[in-house]
Amino acid sequence: MTGAARIPLNDYGVLGEPPAPGEWTPTLTVSVVIPAYRAERTLPLTLAGLARQTYPAHLMEVVVVDDGERPMEPPPESSAGPLPERLRVVRPRGGAWGRASACAAGAEAAEGEVILYLDADLVVFPEHVEAQMRWHHLADYLVVLGHLRFVPGLDEVPASEVLAAVEAGAVHKLFAEEDATPQWTERRWDQTDDLRTAGFGAFSVMVGATASLPARLLRAAGGLDASLVLGEDTELGYRLAQAGAVFVPDRRSRCWHLGRSTVMRREPDVKRHNWPHLAERVPSFRWLRRHPHRTYLVPYVDVVVEVGDASFEEVRATVDAVLAGRLPTCG
Repeated sequence: MTGAARIPLNDYGVLGEPPAPGEWTPTLTVSVVIPAYRAERTLPLTLAGLARQTYPAHLMEVVVVDDGERPMEPPPESSAGPLPERLRVVRPRGGAWGRASACAAGAEAAEGEVILYLDADLVVFPEHVEAQMRWHHLADYLVVLGHLRFVPGLDEVPASEVLAAVEAGAVHKLFAEEDATPQWTERRWDQTDDLRTAGFGAFSVMVGATASLPARLLRAAGGLDASLVLGEDTELGYRLAQAGAVFVPDRRSRCWHLGRSTVMRREPDVKRHNWPHLAERVPSFRWLRRHPHRTYLVPYVDVVVEVGDASFEEVRATVDAVLAGRLPTCG
């Protein structure tokens, strides 16, 4: 692992191309963390896909965080498929709930050098994990984003049909790529040469449905904010960017999302809920900070005035000048 290459903004092209899947020897361990809330119907299909990954099984563990009010029931026989060799199911800490809390609990239980967050309603292609992991072998400060498309849910496509495709290694044949709905982030990828020209703002397209990062980097950034119910992935992306992370989308790390997402179903409600919280925590979202006299949880700038031998009058003049500036939130 190099981990030392200088990357201008988010232009990770200086790292070169990662090895093609199947043409290299992995060494890093990975923990796939799956927050699962009432996912009895879809989780078995996600686990079946993980059981058929090309990444070495001895280097991969799967940690399911059962986030329901009570433990999940066994899956119906029609969707019960193969399981990953190393699988654990944990419960979040007492009194905690929500995706962020579940992801945090999963990361605490994880033993891998890399954490790969994965939603419980995804059907992953066989190279999904390997495609992301090859980047982590190039540098130890990357956040790798998987490529997903939205397809019909289990109310239209029977679980038995999905499971049969997984077992046959034919996940790609389940749906036509051109008929699937792209995730909103894909447009941003297209506009920025797969985020190479996105600059610091690359963090804003971090979506936790399928994303991986070194466990050390996650800890250095402070982990997920478990107090957030939604928007926790974007907020974490901002702190990761502050810690020096580089964001890499990988179009070979493919998966199908069964059914529409919460954002697709209730976009106005999601924005109404998320924007006040993101305004407090993500200073670079200036369009959310329109009030000229508000202060926020995370300021734009922390100003440190070194006093030394300066007089009281000189210090006061400096501080007053900073506070009188046009930037409203300085700490």
